[in-house]
Amino acid sequence: MLLRKFLPIDCDVIVVDGLWGVGKTALTATIGAMKNVEKMKLEHVHEYVCTMHHLEKMSDDATRFMLLTYADIDQYSNLIGREVNFRPRDASGTKNTAGSTITYFRRLFQDDGDQIVDLIQEKNIAHHIVSHQVLPVGEPLFDAFGDRLKMIHIVRHPVHLARYWHDYLNDFLRHREFTVSFDVDGHKVPWWAIEWADQFISMNTMDKALSSISHLYKLLIDECVHRQDDPRLLIISFEDLVMRPEETFPRIASFLNRELSPKTNKILKRERIPRPTITHGRAFSAHNWATSGDATERQVYELEMDYINEHGSAPIIERFHDVIHRYNELWPSELQEFEALGMR
Repeated sequence: MLLRKFLPIDCDVIVVDGLWGVGKTALTATIGAMKNVEKMKLEHVHEYVCTMHHLEKMSDDATRFMLLTYADIDQYSNLIGREVNFRPRDASGTKNTAGSTITYFRRLFQDDGDQIVDLIQEKNIAHHIVSHQVLPVGEPLFDAFGDRLKMIHIVRHPVHLARYWHDYLNDFLRHREFTVSFDVDGHKVPWWAIEWADQFISMNTMDKALSSISHLYKLLIDECVHRQDDPRLLIISFEDLVMRPEETFPRIASFLNRELSPKTNKILKRERIPRPTITHGRAFSAHNWATSGDATERQVYELEMDYINEHGSAPIIERFHDVIHRYNELWPSELQEFEALGMR
């Protein structure tokens, strides 16, 4: 017998994806301010289901059922004000999406029922979620949602990711860390490293970080090539997002087939976009980092490469430079001229 979700709600599903630390907040706040788009929700179920399917822990029909069902539950709950995040310091809180706090508060007192579903259908009120490193395992999303899916994957220069990943993996064993992971002889190994688990276990933290970034970038680049003509996928670099917003945000709006909000300029100003340098911005997560003062792109790059060289081992860093080169080819930016800096 086939598991099936009957009568799924027929609205757009906007997924903003990217590796840890790529900087999704400015984009999700802008998308959430668009007309008939819900504010961003950090919903792990979708990425967990895709990962479980990739690991052959879930069947095709169970995966599809879970994705469609949870999307419908989420969207209906959004529209009746159930489980709304009002925390002002959270990226997924109402304060981070301009003008949404009063809207969501009013929903707490409105009627629920089938008329809410009718409203979602009639106005195509888009479900808006954020995921982490799901594109390499994201085939079930494309299968389940079909043309409803609008996935925007943000990439960021590998050198600017290394510090974030190093700090995050330093805390990988804390109680509040929820990555899909395996128990390998008592060691916690994230799903993407299971094929090289013994190496992951033996590495120091920086080598784990660099190897994870390298491995995931290879997977996502392969997926980008595979889906290069897929109209449901848009790849945006963080560098273009913060340095060339006048080109990038209209491109995003066109991809979503929705207009930018009049609040967009206010949001970009809050996020310090455009920026004098790529990292001269707003750090949201505890693991994010940002620069201040007059540090140049070159100075920041050299500082990060010094940090990588101090904590990483030569063979791992050499492979990491291969990823840097590939990234610069695919997503050129102000940083490409520094590729040779820090090479041993």
